[in-house]
Amino acid sequence: MKDAVSFRTRKTSIYDKKSNTPFKISRSKFFNFMSCKRCFYLDRVKGLKEPSMPGWALNVAVDELLKKEFDEYRKEQKPHPIMVKVNTDWIEKKIIEMKDVLNLDEPPKIEKTCEKCAYLEGGKKF
Repeated sequence: MKDAVSFRTRKTSIYDKKSNTPFKISRSKFFNFMSCKRCFYLDRVKGLKEPSMPGWALNVAVDELLKKEFDEYRKEQKPHPIMVKVNTDWIEKKIIEMKDVLNLDEPPKIEKTCEKCAYLEGGKKF
């Protein structure tokens, strides 16, 4: 039996170099970029979805509460106290780096392929 590799179907989930509209990503996709640029590229540019996992009720609840709290600060156009307390200058650098990765024609070359890249590219189980 051969494992199927699924592709993203929503066009807004896939980066389009020719589009003039800002490409929005979630906190989890930013984390994916920080974890493995190649996986991020395969996911957002090529549209390959990573294997799914069952949801976690506590994680979902915490995520919703944090989003709600940060949204309130966004409405007021004020930084969240945590963002003021912690130096977040590195985020801007990573966003620029992420834009560079999105505009590549091929996945970035890395010395060691992570398990998700190996799975997405070759259908190998990890």
